[in-house]
Amino acid sequence: VAIVFAAKVNTLLGMGDLPGAQRASNTAKTWCWVTTGLCIIGLIWTIYSLTLGGGMAMYQEMFEQIQAGN
Repeated sequence: VAIVFAAKVNTLLGMGDLPGAQRASNTAKTWCWVTTGLCIIGLIWTIYSLTLGGGMAMYQEMFEQIQAGN
């Protein structure tokens, strides 16, 4: 979404719509921050699930089952 709004900035500037370009730029900036926040949350969740949440043990069990099946 941020890329789409960022691409609109140059188009709007070329048309002389400075307020529209500013709005598109601000919207792109907001979506970049939202995406960054979601990535950080996802990274923290992944680290948690692999360390404290027992996810690594489940992964190892699945891997061993796959190896045993071959």
